[in-house]
Amino acid sequence: MNEKEVKDFILLLQTIVLSQSHTSYSDVKKELMRYSIPFPVVTIQKGTPLYRARGHFDGEDYFTLVSQLSLKDKHLIQNFGRANEPNQSVFYCSTESELTFMETSVNVRKDLSNQSEIFTTSEWEVLEDLCVILISSKRRESEINNTLENLGLTRKYIEEYFQRNDIHFLYHLVDFISDEFTKRTSHTNEYLLSCAFANYIYDIKARHSNKNLIVEIDGCMYPSVQYGVEGLNLALNSNVVQKGKLKFVRAMRSRMEKINNEFFKEMDIIVSRRIDNGLIIW
Repeated sequence: MNEKEVKDFILLLQTIVLSQSHTSYSDVKKELMRYSIPFPVVTIQKGTPLYRARGHFDGEDYFTLVSQLSLKDKHLIQNFGRANEPNQSVFYCSTESELTFMETSVNVRKDLSNQSEIFTTSEWEVLEDLCVILISSKRRESEINNTLENLGLTRKYIEEYFQRNDIHFLYHLVDFISDEFTKRTSHTNEYLLSCAFANYIYDIKARHSNKNLIVEIDGCMYPSVQYGVEGLNLALNSNVVQKGKLKFVRAMRSRMEKINNEFFKEMDIIVSRRIDNGLIIW
């Protein structure tokens, strides 16, 4: 692809999504599969802790099964998500426990005035190195993600990656997909392009950015839409869990009290005592 072809391709994707046809999603997937889009590939190292959170509703007190905090039953997933189709279970998680609360909280996501919410946060340990596509958007140029900075995965790193591989003309395409993937929205029909791209990722192999190796891709890593200054989110292929690449470590139940529009206080913290054959012992 040259620069003109890149711009034409972006326009084509936008046109397909805006058409809101019943085939829009499958048409976007088909177009993406025609190309090899070279996002940087980075490693989530063995031993890294990852976190998921689940809110308590309808009188739920404690979650007692590891399965309740793991992959969601695909038959219960009815809508498109940022990185999942209907009836597709994806392991969404974060590198920081605070971030996974920000992503899950109804108070945060819908800017409600509820004073408190009860959550259970699960901690998982990476048992095998995971290779993920890095998605970093310039959606907010003034916003600096400290985790990206600490990992050396800055915008400058990404720009140099494209220059180094003499594929700078593809940077506009990558930026377009990044902006789509990390945009703030609550409408599931606006996830068509990001979901199509995530599923494109789940099915490919790609060259690692720092190793001269072609590797299988386990998912994608991206800054939070809710809280972009600390931590990173991951959307991992369900195979990562099913193949035992993650280990459940512990669960923590707590109440998050809303102090004001910007701050929450974690209270009444209870940590699981042990995990016994899939049971969470409190």
